[in-house]
Amino acid sequence: MKSEKFELSKESRIILNSLKPVVKGIATVFGKNCEVVLHSLEDISHSIIKVENGYITGRKEGAPLTDLGLNILEKADS
Repeated sequence: MKSEKFELSKESRIILNSLKPVVKGIATVFGKNCEVVLHSLEDISHSIIKVENGYITGRKEGAPLTDLGLNILEKADS
């Protein structure tokens, strides 16, 4: 997978942003030992747009997609 940027449509951006409260809800339901991360593939070098319980792995908003995520995307792309 190339590290290029993809532009989301206005509608896609609205939908993605509407999922941010869901991230918090999932983390609340599953508890403090469950990290929940929302990614945008617009820019995989800064893909995390929302994270709850990020202390588990140290990930923060603005962090890149991991190698595991990239591998999953490459397999889905082929």
